[in-house]
Amino acid sequence: MRWAFSTNVYQYSHLNSVRNKDAVRGIKQDKTRFRTLVCCNADGSDKVRLAIIGKYANPRPLKGCMRALPVNYRYNTEAWMTGALFTEFLDEFNSRMRREKRKVCLLMDNASVHKPDMSRLSHVECIMLPPNTTSVIQPCNCGIIMNLKAFYRKSVIAYVLDLLADGNLTGEKCLRRLISNKLEYGLHLHGDK
Repeated sequence: MRWAFSTNVYQYSHLNSVRNKDAVRGIKQDKTRFRTLVCCNADGSDKVRLAIIGKYANPRPLKGCMRALPVNYRYNTEAWMTGALFTEFLDEFNSRMRREKRKVCLLMDNASVHKPDMSRLSHVECIMLPPNTTSVIQPCNCGIIMNLKAFYRKSVIAYVLDLLADGNLTGEKCLRRLISNKLEYGLHLHGDK
């Protein structure tokens, strides 16, 4: 049995609260985001490579290193999961299961983009969870998403602090390193290194 979920990750988010949990005033939260699709089994021992959905085909900070990214990068104008992107993910997942001679059940929420042509899938059976139950019975919504985002944010802040300590936090080169490393941190969290 596998679970698949997608969630927004705010790319340039910063700390918006301090130890006493009050909001920090005077700082506008950046809403730039990418979508992350995560698929894993119940105990986390078998994970599918992360899929990242951004807004641009070739983001400027990642120019020249798109093929070397340790994730499956896709894009659309809204950085959102679409039916076509989800079908592509399912086809790749089905091919992997066919190569490994395994048949699996994939649990997902009932979002409209999660309604692919099931007849195409020979080794994956998709089961949609009933409406308004996902947050209660979907393990990904019971802590996995929160932990993924918390680890991502912690890793990014630690990386930026290292850059600051080295005096290297300037220009597009730094931005490229930051975004590339942020994607690698997500991959490290997902356990595919």
